[in-house]
Amino acid sequence: MITTQLYQKHYLSSAILILAFIVLGFFVSHALMKLSFNRPLPPPIFFAKLIDELNPKNRIEGLNHVEKINSGSLPFKFVLIDQYGRSPSNSHINFSGSWDKIKKPNKDYEFLAIEIGKPQFSPPGPPISGLVRFPGSVPQYLYIYFDDKIGPPPISMFLTTIGSLILSVLLGVGFSLFLIFRALHSKIDLADSVIAELQRGNLKARFPIKKMDEVGQAMSRFNQMADEIEKLVEQLRTVEKSRMKLLQELAHDLRTPVASLTNLLVTIKKKNETSEKEIRDELISISLKEVEYLERLVEDLLVLAQVSEPKYTSESALVNMGDLLDDEVESIGTLHDFSNKNVSIHRGADTNNTLVCGDAHLIRRMLRNCLDNALSFAKSEVIVTLQMDKENRHIEVVVQDDGPGLSDKALAAFGEKRISRVLGTEHEGRISVGLGSVIMKAVARIHRGAIEAENRILPSGQIGGAQITISLPVEKKYR
Repeated sequence: MITTQLYQKHYLSSAILILAFIVLGFFVSHALMKLSFNRPLPPPIFFAKLIDELNPKNRIEGLNHVEKINSGSLPFKFVLIDQYGRSPSNSHINFSGSWDKIKKPNKDYEFLAIEIGKPQFSPPGPPISGLVRFPGSVPQYLYIYFDDKIGPPPISMFLTTIGSLILSVLLGVGFSLFLIFRALHSKIDLADSVIAELQRGNLKARFPIKKMDEVGQAMSRFNQMADEIEKLVEQLRTVEKSRMKLLQELAHDLRTPVASLTNLLVTIKKKNETSEKEIRDELISISLKEVEYLERLVEDLLVLAQVSEPKYTSESALVNMGDLLDDEVESIGTLHDFSNKNVSIHRGADTNNTLVCGDAHLIRRMLRNCLDNALSFAKSEVIVTLQMDKENRHIEVVVQDDGPGLSDKALAAFGEKRISRVLGTEHEGRISVGLGSVIMKAVARIHRGAIEAENRILPSGQIGGAQITISLPVEKKYR
């Protein structure tokens, strides 16, 4: 049996309405029957006086005349009763056994209602069966009773009863359906108004929930969905603002090296013959760094355009973080001249199976940016540690350098685009693109991981360098 609140509510209300209409139909049918039989009938005294008028000396003959007259018109029977309760005209009627217990009329033409047995059918109205006393010194009575051999009620009465019952059921069902429809229609109007508010841009529009029935639960789920949509829209707006800000900054970054290259090339062309060899070499070296900057900037833009797409999904393949890290440490020296700096790798005891699920190219790019940044700022060494977290669920790559560390502003803005194009002799004169941390954070996010930047604090309390921790979830079956 269905036991939901909404079903029980509408079932109970519908049942009550249908029963109420059935009861109402019964009373209407009874009233119609009563109205159909509510025609004037002659009183019992009329028949007694008629018998006396026809033949006062021989009332049996007068009675026979009355029965002939009444034949087929009224369903009444007439019997003469003597003072002892016997009937000389009808041997089937005999009150002698209970005559003394019956209350009898004492006055001439007085009527007292009595009923012997229950007739099959009796019309509504005042009782007709009873005794009427004839005038005379010797008591004699006329017993009038309803004919109990009358047939079933007329077909019109049956049709009236059945018709009123069917009409009552139809009206009850129709009215209950109308109430259910009106209740649901009000909910539909409310839903249309909430959806219209959402379409107009009001993301705060929600259903007011008064009862936690099935409709209330559906409204609650809709409100939860609207909350998620609102969060998603706000997130998209934030991402879009960030992308617009990033594009504005990158447009400036693109104009700067182009203008610088233009000036450098014009200078080399004009002073190619008059300038000294050292000056030409320095101008060419700066030009090559600008070209390298443009190359890295374009490459970073391609990666960001790929991973920043909302519908982007990374390739799903098993990547061995240990082998990938070894390859990057080995190849980092061929990309830049870091021969004067030492890179050491320390593996934890529980890092034999360091398989993660993701895109090997993007993870390699994340590691390369991290190592490149650490080697750019390190004084003499970079320490790379591969270890598992405490819960043995994530593999962690910890990259430490002995450089100047990160400023408070850099720590707060880690993973966001900052003012780039830093050119300084203390960093081999490399021009910083400023997108390294942005790419690392985006790659870690799409692989369900995290990245954290902090400073190494020496026992003396001074900053001993920067530390970057990359955490990626390990494939479950290899934990």
